Amino acid sequence: MTMTTETKTYTGLLHAGAGTGLGLVQLSVLIPGLLPTLALLGFFTAVMVLPLLALGLVAAVLAAPPYVVWRLATRGRRSSVPQNACRSAVTETTPSSRPS
Repeated sequence: MTMTTETKTYTGLLHAGAGTGLGLVQLSVLIPGLLPTLALLGFFTAVMVLPLLALGLVAAVLAAPPYVVWRLATRGRRSSVPQNACRSAVTETTPSSRPS
């Protein structure tokens, strides 16, 4: 006797996409020009967004190394200044600490 196991796959997204497509077709029958308008909107959005996305990725890759070097350089400078020296200098110059 051989036992076979069936793997259940989730098809909810497939059904949701098909239902959305059917609804869009029904709406495009009721509203003339809806389907071509949405197609052109999708095309122009892709034409505008994809180059901006690529440009942003290139800018991030080019800007990351100098930023990391700057952060490492300022980290060393920040750790060399004592924390209490900065606080005492600030408290001495506040108007409330001056004698009247």
